[in-house]
Amino acid sequence: MGIFSSNRKEGPGVRKNEAQKKGFFRFTELYFRKFWDLCKVNLLFVACMVPLLGLSYLGLKYFPQNINGLALLIPPALCGPLVAGMTYVVRNFVTERHAFLFSDFLEQAKKNLAQSLAVSLLDTVAGYLLFLAIRVYLTRMQYESLVFALPFALAMVLALIFLFMNYYVFLMIVTVDLPLTGILKNALLFCVLGIAKNLFITVWGGVLLFACLWYFPLTLFFIVPIGFTTFTMITCFNAYPIMDKYIVTPYYQRQKEEHPELFDDEPVFHDELIEEQPHSELMDTWNSRKPQDK
Repeated sequence: MGIFSSNRKEGPGVRKNEAQKKGFFRFTELYFRKFWDLCKVNLLFVACMVPLLGLSYLGLKYFPQNINGLALLIPPALCGPLVAGMTYVVRNFVTERHAFLFSDFLEQAKKNLAQSLAVSLLDTVAGYLLFLAIRVYLTRMQYESLVFALPFALAMVLALIFLFMNYYVFLMIVTVDLPLTGILKNALLFCVLGIAKNLFITVWGGVLLFACLWYFPLTLFFIVPIGFTTFTMITCFNAYPIMDKYIVTPYYQRQKEEHPELFDDEPVFHDELIEEQPHSELMDTWNSRKPQDK
């Protein structure tokens, strides 16, 4: 049996009337129950990132000196499929569904290759441009004129919106069958609908990032074994309920009304249904069902 295999059989799922812990207590219980699986997925992610880090090193060494710094962007630009695979497995941990750690990771990375790679490339380009804009406007505001406070503030707001969108993009890539434009549109809406959760993820993510940078390289003992999956679990735990409320559950309710023979009284989630739906049906959720109707 390999290190990434699992001998657990798929259970019946979470039952509707089953009592569950909530909030911090549920997160803590899930996190420590899945701790070793999170470590395995994190190590798999890090192992798959090694070739990208190697490309970055070669770029730093052999690119012309005036542009070799751009080689640092190679890993984030190309890691999208790996993030998709990790997100799928960790999402299953959060929703308490079965996952084959190794095979599901690789299958989802391959299955969502095009969309996830497009997102990581977009993230890298947009993130780099926003970073440059914030740095330039901050410098000019400090040394030239307060007039630059307005574009600086605008760049900061855009960066925050961009960050919030990323909490949902990969979750939607591995959960629903939508074109990338639909995913980005919904992610933008979730920036507002999930504002409290988004701020919570940002605060705790910021604390983790600050601690990892401040105590580096000691924090490699956290980053390498479980750092990436810890942040992914914080994100999935808080962002998935928003997506479930406005997309997944309304879709299932409509499907249950139209095709009751596809449902029974046991599980509350069926991956195969949400992944086979027509693109237009899911996007129409925003028009056919208002958030307050849930």
